Amino acid sequence: MNTVKQWLSLTPVDTLFLRGSEPMIAGENHDVSTVFPPMPSTLTGAICSAILSQRRIRPADFVNKAGVPAEIRQSYPLLGHPGQPGFSITGPLFSIATKRHIKDHLFPCPANWFGEIPGSVSQTCIAQDDGAPKKMTVLVADLKDDLVKNLGLRGSLQNPPLVLEPKRSDLKSLSGHWVNMAALNAAFADQMEVVYCDSIKNLDHSQPSVVSPGAIYNLESRVGIALEKKIGRTTKGHLFSTGHVRLLHSVSILVGLSESLVDSHLNPKGVMSLGGEQRRVGYCLVDGFPSLPSGMSSKIMSLGPFPLQSLQSYGWNDLPRSSGPLVKMGGWDMQTVFHKPCRAFLPAGTVIFNADSENTPFGFINL
Repeated sequence: MNTVKQWLSLTPVDTLFLRGSEPMIAGENHDVSTVFPPMPSTLTGAICSAILSQRRIRPADFVNKAGVPAEIRQSYPLLGHPGQPGFSITGPLFSIATKRHIKDHLFPCPANWFGEIPGSVSQTCIAQDDGAPKKMTVLVADLKDDLVKNLGLRGSLQNPPLVLEPKRSDLKSLSGHWVNMAALNAAFADQMEVVYCDSIKNLDHSQPSVVSPGAIYNLESRVGIALEKKIGRTTKGHLFSTGHVRLLHSVSILVGLSESLVDSHLNPKGVMSLGGEQRRVGYCLVDGFPSLPSGMSSKIMSLGPFPLQSLQSYGWNDLPRSSGPLVKMGGWDMQTVFHKPCRAFLPAGTVIFNADSENTPFGFINL
């Protein structure tokens, strides 16, 4: 993949409010969906807003319908245009201080990893009740050319990814979970033993581990009432509940930058607003981030959500892939003062098979 030039560590001061794109209509919608980790556009918007604030650029000038003034483009070329910054991001990932006070980094779990979560109703793996780490077996779906030809299988794909464990009908994709560097480095076989962590207290950077989302953050429910536009008066009978994300202690968000924004555009540390309600987040430049894992297989994995339409631009339309459910997002365009078109995104952890590993796009790693 293209090299990450810089890493930023984000630490929320309080909870984060990151809602989906569904409209809230009185009598119809009472629960606001939560999208976490933040979408790439949310993170790039927060970074661009921080640049505007720190460099004393008026937002009205930046979103001017006539275009960004020439002096701004010349002084800060990486700022780009509204909705099209001059840089890309990868991730977000998570950084965790383990029980041994050693930093460990968490990556999206590859969507072609399958397993039986310890503690589930039908789980057969070893699970202790004394707080000890729980073990689980991870099975990796891969392309089985000879098997497909011998069995004469037919489908929408000539060679679909398969898990060779027909007796384990209760296997589920681990998409949405997180894994540490040791787990990605160990992912070279069809089957492996890992530690399942439902608490970061059990995370050991030296052990291949799959981490539950609940070990990273909590989702807190809040109740609010809608307000009328411009007037700010409460709307009668329109109560709704929202989900606010609270990162657990010692957890921070990591964002990789395709360009060196610090110091030319962004201060090495400071505060930015992220998500709804202008929630404040402290950030700082990360020194000494380890290189991203890079395997030798013909599979690549996304470290963050990416547009579904990118499959066509990269020539991946007909390639086998493994992913979680699509994420559909809209938004608000500050320049046109109108809604953005709704787009579909493939989630973080999506695995593309038989991709050109020598020309891996930014935001992807080789497995």
